[in-house]
Order: sequence, then structure tokens, then C-alpha cells
Amino acid sequence: MPSVKVMSAKIASERKAPLAKRLYGDMKEFFRAPVIEVFYLNLDGAYLNGEENIGSHAILEVEGPDIKKEDVSRLSKTLSKSFRAESGYPNCHAAVVYHVNDKDHVGSIEGLLSEKM
Repeated sequence: MPSVKVMSAKIASERKAPLAKRLYGDMKEFFRAPVIEVFYLNLDGAYLNGEENIGSHAILEVEGPDIKKEDVSRLSKTLSKSFRAESGYPNCHAAVVYHVNDKDHVGSIEGLLSEKM
């Protein structure tokens, strides 16, 4: 199932639900899935050239099906804009990292999903 892990400085509680809804809306355009998950991971700190710089950078790590390069580019731009608009960090550099999530790329202690079929 598609998901996005938002790794950033702490996002205010009242901003999390609106951001999650916006990211979900952005992603559902690209994925035909019954569920899209949004996870928040707070970074302990952010430093730029050795100096603390809270809210300067975030990583949006997306997992989903194999999609075209052009779609990854469009999704990256869309998610970055949404993060800036909703997170409380309007000048944040939000990098999007896309990971293919399919039966040959997801596993558990039992091995890859493709090995269980």
C-alpha cells in the first residue's frame, strides 16, 4: 500500500491532519489504492553547515508502485508544495525520495512477498 513518511522538525498538532489530508489527496491522483498512509517522524535536529537550522529541511519518503519517471517528478513537486503550504515551514526544502513498493521489494522475516506466492 502506498505511504509517505514525513521526516521533519516537529509539526504542530493542529497542522498534522490538514497536511495528511492534503498529501493523501496529492497521492491518490497517482495511485489506485484503497489506503494511503501518512507517517510523521520528528527529527531531533537539523543542521546546515554545522549550524542549527530547524525547519530548513524535510524528507518525504514515498513508497508506492513502479511509476514513470515523469510521474515521480510531478508527484515530488506536488508533495513539496503541499508540505510547504501546510506544515508551518513555508521556506523548507522538502526532498521527496521515491521507493518502489511491490512484491519484489517488500519482505518480512519470511522473505519477499513474491517468494510466498
